[in-house]
Amino acid sequence: MERVTVTRPVAVLVKVTPGYRRAVREEIRAALAAVEREEARLNREKQARPGDGELAGRRRRLAETREGLLARARETETLADGRLVLHGRLESLAEVRVGDSWQDGVEVILEEGRVVEIRPTGGGGPWPNT
Repeated sequence: MERVTVTRPVAVLVKVTPGYRRAVREEIRAALAAVEREEARLNREKQARPGDGELAGRRRRLAETREGLLARARETETLADGRLVLHGRLESLAEVRVGDSWQDGVEVILEEGRVVEIRPTGGGGPWPNT
């Protein structure tokens, strides 16, 4: 067998722009609103079921979620324009032949929702550099 098709990870990176920061702010704002709605629902439930330990755990997880969202918002505001940040990872099919470098990976670069570059990572292992 001289070749085989395998799946490999592909890093999807986003170039930071004012539009990216705006989109992230809106995404965080929507997530915070959902957290607030869930907190209000749990507060109503707490009145109906005082002393329920499960509710306390769910409230604690919501508080952690809120803090994580706020930290992400602060971090996003400090990112310099043009910087690349990891947006996510996908799987891609790749044909591997005898003699190919297993170290080569691939990254997809997005800007304002469009693919602006697809580039090899080269030398970083089968996992894309980020």
